Amino acid sequence: MARPAEAIQQFSLRSVAFFLPFTMTFVYPFCLLLLISEIFQKDFLLRLKSQMTSSFVIAFVLFFIAHLIGMAWTLDVEAGLDSLGRLIPYLFFGIFWVAAKYEHQESYINSFVAGLFLCSILAHYNYFYFLFPEILPEGILSGKRNGMETAPFLSHVMYSPILAVGVYLVLRQLLIPADIFKLKVFVTRIIIFLALISNLLISTGRAGFLLFLILFIFLMIESSKSLGRGLIKTLLILPTACFLFYQIPDVQIRIDAGINDILTFDKDVYSSLGLRYVFSIHAYEMFLANPFFGVGTGDFMQEYPNYVISSYANLPYTNNPHNQYLMILATLGLFGAIIMINLLIKCFQYGDYRARSILIGFMAISFFESYLWRSNTTMMFMFFMAILCQRRSFLFASIK
Repeated sequence: MARPAEAIQQFSLRSVAFFLPFTMTFVYPFCLLLLISEIFQKDFLLRLKSQMTSSFVIAFVLFFIAHLIGMAWTLDVEAGLDSLGRLIPYLFFGIFWVAAKYEHQESYINSFVAGLFLCSILAHYNYFYFLFPEILPEGILSGKRNGMETAPFLSHVMYSPILAVGVYLVLRQLLIPADIFKLKVFVTRIIIFLALISNLLISTGRAGFLLFLILFIFLMIESSKSLGRGLIKTLLILPTACFLFYQIPDVQIRIDAGINDILTFDKDVYSSLGLRYVFSIHAYEMFLANPFFGVGTGDFMQEYPNYVISSYANLPYTNNPHNQYLMILATLGLFGAIIMINLLIKCFQYGDYRARSILIGFMAISFFESYLWRSNTTMMFMFFMAILCQRRSFLFASIK
């Protein structure tokens, strides 16, 4: 029988996983519960020593400490504290790492998928509500995108990548099952997969599509007996799937809009991709002016006007460049970039195939958004790196 502290930790981990697609208001209480229960673990000192001597855990803690150090030359303290608040999960990564049990990985994933499935049902309802507002009562809306966001709790910026990871994990369970085949479980996963993939298709976030495409390619390779077969499967399936998805009006509109943004950039930069380009070049100039230590953890928005090119002076300002790499270079310079690169390398070294796939996918979409700075995506990244890089649970007692 499990000890109370350990049972509480496992419950907390599954609860964190379940509420990842919701607002962080639902997640933080279980993080606190996880922290408190860690103190009462019988082998607390061994667990603490494992965290303090792990270069993997230290890499996450250093990422937070780097931003804390960056407060020393931050003038906008309020914005700096806001950034630190977003990054608090990195500081407590070690507790997630030692609490996660290798043998319970599937249960954590199932909890995440269950929460995401519930959100997808709510999102589908919102979609139909927008189509038939005179028939259906209003659903749970986030209020994003002028009230037209289908995701119930988050904006498309964070929700679509979370959806993409969920679709990947369910599809992987179907193609590479970790348990004995059971018809009810298989049918349930099919239903969940269809709900999540359809939700991804009606979601307004294009980063989710890109992330899923990357994860899908890795899954095709992993599920094949050789790299060659995996690439052949990808070349056969991916173009066909993309063609079929493109026939869906919502998908077609978003893809065409992205292509149009690129083709008309020289005439009109006021678009999603155009503004990202403008934000990026200004952030790069900010980095060139402060190459070693950046402008400080919270001073991006305050310093941004000083680097705006006159031809773009009439465009909106931003509190981040929508590019994780330029975000870290602009605020913490090469000092912060080295620490972030070390974190990414450690994740790759310690991770299993799933962790590496998610890592590479996140690295790709981080060119288009500061995903390791956004609250929910930060927590999701940290959570899956903790549970999928956990190969030492045999050191600690497990729930029987």
